[in-house]
Amino acid sequence: MIKLSRDLTAFLADLDELQNKALEIARGHLGSSFNLHRSNGYKEWKQLQTELEKYLNDVDNGQVILGRKLREGPTFRIENSKEFKEWKKLQNEIEKYLNDLEKTDRQVILDRKLSDGRHFRIENTTEFREWKAKKESESH
Repeated sequence: MIKLSRDLTAFLADLDELQNKALEIARGHLGSSFNLHRSNGYKEWKQLQTELEKYLNDVDNGQVILGRKLREGPTFRIENSKEFKEWKKLQNEIEKYLNDLEKTDRQVILDRKLSDGRHFRIENTTEFREWKAKKESESH
């Protein structure tokens, strides 16, 4: 019997009926060359787990979200929640903002984040808000 890693066990448990069917088809077609670790589905799931972990560590209401998941059970998907989608959109905006900065300015922001820890929020800085307002005005 093959012993699966904790991640692979969690990944397989997370699959719905359609995804399980797709997995079986892929295994059938690829035979012994099939590698679950290298599958796109597993890689995407693993990336999502990383994002969810960052989200739960980043948001103030992480405990509330986890409590909601416990109450609602398997029907509640954090990744489908409005809060997670808004957080992910904000993370993309922050990444674009940092990429738009000159290297020295970017380093200053990242150093501030490191020194202030969880209390420092890039999205609360005047510089970020001004950048965002400029981007929004450019798009209209």
